[in-house]
Amino acid sequence: MCGVLLILSKKRTLNKKKCYLGFDAIKNRGPDLSVSKYFLNNKLFIGNTILQVTGKVDKKKLSTCEDERFYISFNGEIYNYKDLKKLNKFSISASNDTSKIIKLHKYNSPINILKSIEGMFAYAVYDNQNKKLYYATDTQGEKKLFSYEDKNYFILSSNIHAIMKFFNINFKINRQQIFDYLNSRHFLTDNNTFYKKINLLDGGFLYSKDLTTYKSKN
Repeated sequence: MCGVLLILSKKRTLNKKKCYLGFDAIKNRGPDLSVSKYFLNNKLFIGNTILQVTGKVDKKKLSTCEDERFYISFNGEIYNYKDLKKLNKFSISASNDTSKIIKLHKYNSPINILKSIEGMFAYAVYDNQNKKLYYATDTQGEKKLFSYEDKNYFILSSNIHAIMKFFNINFKINRQQIFDYLNSRHFLTDNNTFYKKINLLDGGFLYSKDLTTYKSKN
């Protein structure tokens, strides 16, 4: 289990103290290692907490490709990362699944990569050249990403607590969602959460966000 946190400020540089408060809230998901980096003149923060299971991990920086065009924050496990033959037209050296996925972004489209990988995962990829974000979770919803967006910020997180710690406020309760849960006594699978303005990403979709216009697609 690892933790993903991405915080984008649309108007001004980020408050680093608030970013690290949010980052601390996902460290229990990856107690072995924490790596992070700021981009876009400190308007974009990407952090990854890691529970190291197999493979070698760079303990000093986020996983990236050789020319540092793409960066990734990743949670989960890719079962077929050693056998992505139809994507691997070039010789790609990778010591773990996270490294393999981010290096594949140099040679393949994000949608083709998502269609080809098998496993349980949630990830966010930053294209430092085209200033775009790509993010996705697995189809069955084993690994999750929560999102928050308003006119000032866009946030992706492996848990709700990190979003709340960043803002240091109590979000309004989504009473209808609680009522629906208690009324049905079933797990609710839509993208609403018990907090207003905090949503759960639908699994199996590739989302993208242009960091110059802030427009999103899926």
